[in-house]
Amino acid sequence: MAKPVGFGDLPPPLQDYLDKVYQRADARIGAVIARHGLAPGLSGALAVERVAILADELAPVAELVAAGGAEIACRKGCAFCCSHTVDVTPDEVFAIADYLARQLDPDQLAAVKRRAAAADAVLHGLPPVERHAKRLFCPVLDPSTASCLAHPVRPNACQAYLSVDLARCEADFHEPPQPVEQPTVAPMIASVVDRTCSFALDDAGAPTLSLELIAALLAAWGEPDAEARWFAGEAIFAGARSFTS
Repeated sequence: MAKPVGFGDLPPPLQDYLDKVYQRADARIGAVIARHGLAPGLSGALAVERVAILADELAPVAELVAAGGAEIACRKGCAFCCSHTVDVTPDEVFAIADYLARQLDPDQLAAVKRRAAAADAVLHGLPPVERHAKRLFCPVLDPSTASCLAHPVRPNACQAYLSVDLARCEADFHEPPQPVEQPTVAPMIASVVDRTCSFALDDAGAPTLSLELIAALLAAWGEPDAEARWFAGEAIFAGARSFTS
């Protein structure tokens, strides 16, 4: 069996490119943390900056795809990938919870929470392949428009999932899980940005961990002052750990 490719196994030019991505991301994320400190609202500010960073870093990838005669197939209203298991970090969870609380009216927010509870009742603890077979959509997806209700602060994993073949996305949703063609460098860039944010938070005193999105949202909603308590070191996500963590 071939060993997984690590950073040191990549061609030197690609290592250099990803190192520059890290340096740019580290400077921008560090500036946000320096301005806010470990206080409620930091997660939302980080999410806005993280989304902007990843958009900037992925833009050249889309240009290269177009230059090669293809295009990124992802569009608003296409939700085939929104039934995938999504691993997130605590700051991503708090950013989504805060955004929804500010943008939705009470009835809309209650509907999201009901969808989350219903999905978690079916999916909690299942490995990703079994979750995939259930074909249940993310509760943050608007059922009427198939658009993400928290798109401006969406998780890193969602933003960086770039398909160049819509038919494969649809087949992956309807059939057993199968590879969806993506630009090779996109997940590498996403990993660099994700780890940069996690390392910066860890250095600031807020260690991150890998969580499953739906269970983590329910945990955050169920704990008063959840973000401040996480910053204080409380383990509020004990039942929401990612299957792979």
